[in-house]
Amino acid sequence: MKKILIVIGIIIGIILLDSIQALVFDNNPIIGIDSRCCKRSGILVDTHYCGNGKKDTVIKGFSYSCENNEETYTLIDKTKEIKDFVCAEALESFYQDENYIYYWSCIKNKYMIVKYSDGHEETISDALSQGKIDIQLLNKFDIDYIKEEKNKYLQ
Repeated sequence: MKKILIVIGIIIGIILLDSIQALVFDNNPIIGIDSRCCKRSGILVDTHYCGNGKKDTVIKGFSYSCENNEETYTLIDKTKEIKDFVCAEALESFYQDENYIYYWSCIKNKYMIVKYSDGHEETISDALSQGKIDIQLLNKFDIDYIKEEKNKYLQ
């Protein structure tokens, strides 16, 4: 019986330590899952991704402050809404950082949209270049892209 209580105590301790480290350091909980859009859910805490590299880790059930009077937005791949969509087969570069160049799989930049809460829209590439969003958000919104290392051919 003592062994069972010790094991239960260790499990509870690990869960508490994971939750405390996430809150104190504003990190993701280690024990958790990524939701489809902008959130990692732990057992006791959630980390909400706000864009521009900002995030907020809170205890489940408490409010989070991602908006900070900033606009909210949704990333949309309008090609998925067009029946039998086709586009020219060529890699289209839409963004680059220090290490990588990011491409669409075909010429479709004008269909890759950020829609803001006030109703206006712009291309994902424009929002990235202006620093309104960061590249990690494309994964959260299931936006497909190709990432290639910049110095791939220089090595």
